[in-house]
Formats: sequence, C-alpha cells, structure tokens
Amino acid sequence: MIHQCELEEPVSLHMVDIDEQPDLQEEYGWLIPVLIRQQDDAELKWPFDQPALMEFLQA
Repeated sequence: MIHQCELEEPVSLHMVDIDEQPDLQEEYGWLIPVLIRQQDDAELKWPFDQPALMEFLQA
C-alpha cells in the first residue's frame, strides 16, 4: 500500500521480525503490520486504509 502513495518526501522503513520475541508477538501479533513514526513514536496498527496511511505518513 505504501508503494501506491504519492509522497513529497521518501519514507525510511525498518522491519522487525517478531517470530522469536514473545513480548512483541503478544503486543502486536494480530495488528501486523504496525508502522511507528520515528519522530514521535506514534503507531499505526493494522487494519488501516490508504487515507489513514497517508495521514500518518504526512504528519
């Protein structure tokens, strides 16, 4: 979905594999993917639509 967004600035992504991290599996298991904004640690958890994603990325 990110590849379909027309962004003014590039987005840097960092992937975290939660397979071997039980605490993260418990917190995020049904909410993957989860996007976390580096500047303020705000989270966007699944499910989200394209307008919500754009709003999150441009904030």
